[in-house]
Amino acid sequence: MDFDYNVYVRAGLVSPLCMVAFSLCHVIAGCISFAKAKTHTTLDFIQHVGLCLIILVVFLYVTVPSALKYTVHLFHEKEADAICTEGTVTSITTVRNSPRYSTNEDNIVRAAIVCVNGMNYYFMTADGFAVGDFLVIKYLPNSHIVLSWKSTYG
Repeated sequence: MDFDYNVYVRAGLVSPLCMVAFSLCHVIAGCISFAKAKTHTTLDFIQHVGLCLIILVVFLYVTVPSALKYTVHLFHEKEADAICTEGTVTSITTVRNSPRYSTNEDNIVRAAIVCVNGMNYYFMTADGFAVGDFLVIKYLPNSHIVLSWKSTYG
């Protein structure tokens, strides 16, 4: 199965960074409106800045640990940098709060971390194989994002 590099960039890097930038703009706007307010009480601060900070913290909590932890390397990794390896799948773990990816068949899937011979790899989806399967994978060396995989025997 082949995964589209551009989908990783769009869903795993651009979208989370846009969400964080959007919430950061809200915090800045809240600070500006608080500074321009006639009164500067704690309640005013909570109304102007506090709620915006909560939005920022929620966006950071949702995006940074899941998507950006792996996809931040896409700033300097290109599709041409991919290398191949092979091995046996030893575990499959779903990524908490992962971005929704669209596969070539237009299915919406969630990311998974797949351990192959003791190394963790970021798959757009782990559908199609199970623990114990022997895989040949093409991945990006710094982020361990998998661009393609195929199941083989022995």
